[in-house]
Amino acid sequence: SGGTAQGVLLEGARTNLALQSETFGTTWGVSAASISSNTGATTDPAGGNNADAIVEDGTPAVPHRVSQSMSVTTGTAYTLSVYAKQGARRYLQLVFGTTLFPVNAYGNFDLQSGTIVSTGAAATSSITPAANGFYRVMITATAAGTGLNSQFINPSADGSSANFDGVNTQVATYLWGAQLEAGAFASSYIPTTTGSANRVATSLTRSWNFPSNNVSGQMVVRPRYASTDTSGYYTFLSLNYDSTNNNIQIYKDPTSGRIYVNLKTAGNQVLPYITESWAAGDRLNIRFRKSAAGLKLWVNTTSVESTISTAKADWTNAPTAIDMGRNPAAGAWGYQAVESLTIWNEAKSDAFLEALE
Repeated sequence: SGGTAQGVLLEGARTNLALQSETFGTTWGVSAASISSNTGATTDPAGGNNADAIVEDGTPAVPHRVSQSMSVTTGTAYTLSVYAKQGARRYLQLVFGTTLFPVNAYGNFDLQSGTIVSTGAAATSSITPAANGFYRVMITATAAGTGLNSQFINPSADGSSANFDGVNTQVATYLWGAQLEAGAFASSYIPTTTGSANRVATSLTRSWNFPSNNVSGQMVVRPRYASTDTSGYYTFLSLNYDSTNNNIQIYKDPTSGRIYVNLKTAGNQVLPYITESWAAGDRLNIRFRKSAAGLKLWVNTTSVESTISTAKADWTNAPTAIDMGRNPAAGAWGYQAVESLTIWNEAKSDAFLEALE
């Protein structure tokens, strides 16, 4: 965010359903406005001149906006996002049309202060800074029907209404990188042209020989989702020998804010967890230790420890691989930026692990 590197980005597969994601004068419907394409008046978040400008006409008391009809499926959560920069209009509104979404599936954003003004009862919203004065604004809501539904990107004069008196030839807002995807949060941007586009899932795996008892580690990550997300399992780290009997996995389950470390030895489990609160993009400092005596997990300043019985002390076969960002057995992807990962083939002390920043 804001052009600052945050580590290796590991994500599950997603599809951008919004067509012409950087060209708003094509597939997009334009109302009471025109589009100035690839404007040289500003630099887009990727460093080019590919942002478009919504140019108002002089019509009073109407929305001056762009929209696109996209296919959705009932019961599925969708996230609509776009990179936006203030022009003459300070505010921007994202709206799921009410054909197949509930009323009040919207978010209002302040592009000057980088804050959320308000969010409709049927949606959640977020805003994050991007490069060159842009913000990525996002709303999420669940479709109530199947078929085509219009999504709206509305400049706003007051932060609450899409209707205002247009000023002819005035640039209301700069836009770049629109995305509609199935999911409870926005993943990294996937450019599109005349059709939808897919991003394959990404993870990192390497061979590693672990001792049968003692291992410690630190992983610093920035999840793409908030702790309040309850839509699925997200894997931070997996130390694997096989899919069912011998491994350590650190993951967030669908319970709000709950991070587990799961030790399996000969199919038996030790499963302590920590409940933590974070916003999307926050830094999580995760540490763990397995020894013959116990299994301990730290997340930021909180810790939890479970005793390991003699029968569970040694792995039947020590894990031989490290997976970041996925659980090989369940396919639970991480959606995270990994700042660093360190593994020690020994049981480090509490003082050592707690001192790691």
